[in-house]
Amino acid sequence: MTTTLVVLALTSVAHVLLSFAVWRSKASGPASRPFVNFALTSALWTICNGLVSVYAESSSGIVWARLAFFAASLLPLWLFRFVAAFPTAEPHVPRYLHSAMTACAVAACAASVTPLVARGTSSVDQALKMSYGPLYPLFGVYVIVSVIGSLVLISRKLGLHRGVEKAQLQFVLLGISIAAIGASTANLIVPLVFGTSRLNMYGPIFGLIMVAIFAHAIIRYRLLNVQLVVRRGITEVAASVIAGAAFLGVAELAAWVLALDPRTLPLAVTLLSALVVAQVFQPLRSGVQGALDYYFFRTPYDYPAALREISRAMSDIVDLKTLFEYTCRAIADTLHAERVALYVGDAGGTEYRLESSVGAEEPTLPGTIWESSALVQSLRTANRLALATSDVRRRDGASPSAELEELQRLGADCALAVLMHGQFVGFYIIGRKRSGDPIFTEDIDLVSAVASQVGIAIRLHVQIGLAEAEKRRAERLVSFGAVARELAHEIKNPLVAIRTFAELLPERAGDSDFRESFGKIVIQEIGRIDQLVARLRSFAAPPIPRFLPVDLPQLLRETLALLRGEIERAKVRVTIIGDRATPIILGDRAQLKQLLLNIFMNALEAVDEGGQITVRLSRRSTNQLILEVEDTGPGVPPELLPNIFDAFVTTKPEGSGLGLAIGRAIANAHHASIQAENSTRGRGLKIIVDFPVPEPTAIEATRKNPAGVI
Repeated sequence: MTTTLVVLALTSVAHVLLSFAVWRSKASGPASRPFVNFALTSALWTICNGLVSVYAESSSGIVWARLAFFAASLLPLWLFRFVAAFPTAEPHVPRYLHSAMTACAVAACAASVTPLVARGTSSVDQALKMSYGPLYPLFGVYVIVSVIGSLVLISRKLGLHRGVEKAQLQFVLLGISIAAIGASTANLIVPLVFGTSRLNMYGPIFGLIMVAIFAHAIIRYRLLNVQLVVRRGITEVAASVIAGAAFLGVAELAAWVLALDPRTLPLAVTLLSALVVAQVFQPLRSGVQGALDYYFFRTPYDYPAALREISRAMSDIVDLKTLFEYTCRAIADTLHAERVALYVGDAGGTEYRLESSVGAEEPTLPGTIWESSALVQSLRTANRLALATSDVRRRDGASPSAELEELQRLGADCALAVLMHGQFVGFYIIGRKRSGDPIFTEDIDLVSAVASQVGIAIRLHVQIGLAEAEKRRAERLVSFGAVARELAHEIKNPLVAIRTFAELLPERAGDSDFRESFGKIVIQEIGRIDQLVARLRSFAAPPIPRFLPVDLPQLLRETLALLRGEIERAKVRVTIIGDRATPIILGDRAQLKQLLLNIFMNALEAVDEGGQITVRLSRRSTNQLILEVEDTGPGVPPELLPNIFDAFVTTKPEGSGLGLAIGRAIANAHHASIQAENSTRGRGLKIIVDFPVPEPTAIEATRKNPAGVI
């Protein structure tokens, strides 16, 4: 009896310590308070079950019994409220069900302190014998039905959650199931069916198993966002105690097998035994110490070594795209994350494009995340280096925020900022760990160190890019000078002809043939000059675009209407495919029309009479609109294809080589990508333009501020 009471007292202490750990962590989630109440009520119910057995023959026995029933009346209510809110409020539990549970609990509490549930206590053969009231069966039905309902609700939630939340739910379901089945059997079913209360003292012991399971979930999976701090000295003491207990047990077993009294062992045998214990104790202690360290501190990777290796590899990578891909893969391999992706912002910081992604393909990541995104705003404007789903839930409570919804939509457990000179330039998306563990502080430190080096690399790349841009500008000026000299020479010829006729005009003004010939020559030569000036003007860089909502299919039809005469003259057939239900993009209509004109003119000049030009519009993802213009011309030689968008590169004898170069400049100004490839059908060239599709909020912002330049 005394031993059982001690076990029950220790079980109560374990419940109190568990509730204290949750309360001490200052977890503000809606599930924390019901859990604390549930653990404290379990502690009260446990110790009362032990005391009622000890004092069954005294007048205080019935007091402890009714207090135990009172605590048992509240347990289903706290359990239900905890399960309804953990880890989120989905699926939603109707308010009337909450009210019904509260009413039943209040009624059960009121009945439990009266003879309607427990009449008296006694002891038969040192075993507890309870005298129950008429409402005891109804009380048992209330407890069992309520607990089963809570278990069903947990089972439903298992199908709605993933990753660490699912792991937490699994442990909660296991711990509550063991405690509920064991306690209900010993304290309700056996008394109802067999009319004996002998097992009442053993029911609460199953709660100790539940506490152990919950403690494991707190240590390994941060149950209820409780971050348990365990000092390494504690694990050292625990390792010594466990190893010492093991050897004491072995010594006692050996003495029992040999039928010896340890106190009467000869000195030589005692010294030899001590020597053997000393030799074996340290390896055993070291093994136990290593196991405890791994369990509590979860060190599957060496942080300094991992950072050194990643930094060394990054120092050997020059290409920025390769660097992005390597860091994503290195972070995913080190943290064992399901997915790692990197978004980097453009020069204006208006959009963040997906530069690299490693891991799971679902859910599909958007190609572009706009500045108006709640996630970007939280990282950029709130000066947060990292944003974890667990922290957001703890902060927001029952109502999920826009940041949490976006993290879930991206399949991410954490987002971490990339800074350059203290300015936000991008962010990493880190998915859930395959082990189900949350993202720990050490993990964030590792990714932060990698992100800082990526920020340095981006800064160096920007500096190198500026230097290269200055070099290209100088080369452009040289080219411009060459073109200007060439055009000056070409303009001189028609001017000489016009001047010659103009000098002769006073003398031959009355000659009608001369006047007619003079008019034709002047008009012809002025046309040549106009063409040369237009060529010079097209060589200049396009102006800064003014972004407004643009319906690309409509713009396509307008552009083709301008080219109708050329199309009919060349007897070329133009087909548009997939121009319905396409999304709105943001752009400068005039510049986009110039881009389309250059692409179509390039195609019209390439195809022969009776040729075909096919225009396709398609969606690669929710954030990408693809325009393809494919002709049936001769195509481009493979060795020339990589440079087709460079200035002065052309396959036409009389071409300037500026049309596609200007088109690329316009595409770049619109954050679009443009590429060319030869048709897979053997003939023809295909131009592919990938336009970013903005979010509705960005479109609304431009409509409200049509004069703004992005």
